[in-house]
Amino acid sequence: MANLPTYVLGAIGEHQVLSRLLLLGYNAAITNLSVENTESTDILCRDYKGHFCAIQVKTTAEDNWKTGISHKEFYDDNGQIDLAKGRQFLEKKIVGPWVFVQVGGPSVFPYI
Repeated sequence: MANLPTYVLGAIGEHQVLSRLLLLGYNAAITNLSVENTESTDILCRDYKGHFCAIQVKTTAEDNWKTGISHKEFYDDNGQIDLAKGRQFLEKKIVGPWVFVQVGGPSVFPYI
């Protein structure tokens, strides 16, 4: 499979999720189109009751996803587990649900 730039791969996943949300009747928009790569939010979604949800999309063409989260955030400077530190990091990093998208195969990239 061809090596796509990460921004192209990310856009593929975001548009797949956006299309599905719209088909399900949600109002949704990709935030990266109007706000330069908003941290922790790729799609802003609103249901028919007016409730908002910020969605993070992670896309891969491989067998794993890069999330920007590692175990090191759960350890203090002495190498001891610090659950409070890890939780604080996660609460800052994750503001809403994440959707994981895997793309690939010749039908997705027929000319590459």
